[in-house]
Amino acid sequence: MKLTLGIVIAILCANLSQAYSQTSSGVTAITKETTKSQSDEKKIAIVWWIPTEFWEKVYQNNPRVNPAQSSEIIQTLKEYTLVVIIDGKKGGLAGITYTPADDLRKDLTLTNPDGSTLAPLAEDALNPAMKNLIGMMKPLLSNMLGQMGQNYNFFVFPGKDKAGKQLIDAHGNGKLTVHYSGGSFVWHLPLGSLMPIKKCDTCGEEFIGNYNFCPYDGQKLH
Repeated sequence: MKLTLGIVIAILCANLSQAYSQTSSGVTAITKETTKSQSDEKKIAIVWWIPTEFWEKVYQNNPRVNPAQSSEIIQTLKEYTLVVIIDGKKGGLAGITYTPADDLRKDLTLTNPDGSTLAPLAEDALNPAMKNLIGMMKPLLSNMLGQMGQNYNFFVFPGKDKAGKQLIDAHGNGKLTVHYSGGSFVWHLPLGSLMPIKKCDTCGEEFIGNYNFCPYDGQKLH
């Protein structure tokens, strides 16, 4: 039986909460790799690209969600590319003045691996599932992360071209760039956290799969 929209969103948000608290190395690795940050004495910027593979990691071996449910949710999310931005200026006593979403949106662009550049979609262009997802994620993050969570800004870009082809393949090649007045943030593909772990035969350290050489002793990784 097809899931109702409310059930889909509830399951998705419940698993977002779990993703923040669980110790799964897969979830931790992809979250770390898809989050970029820039910080100095004057400002802070954090950009999180949330690929559908993040949710696949969350659902993996999760007894709350059966494969049919997770597949439906993932297919809904593939219609879009979701980016979260926190941007602010640092003040005295460790205070931060956060940049409003409307200001961030003015010159925000996403450049896909094929070179196409997109602006974020307006809220009324989103389907009901994505609108409800964002509406539920915002208070969830606020409750978990306090003031910083309150200043997470969600931006949604098209996930497919006019022919229905997926614009971003986290397992593929190329790069993804998010650019706005606060800076440029680049992800090189494929994501190493989705590839088998590599181990250095010399020092024994382990690295995500897109490392070809050990950064400590130059040993070629296998």
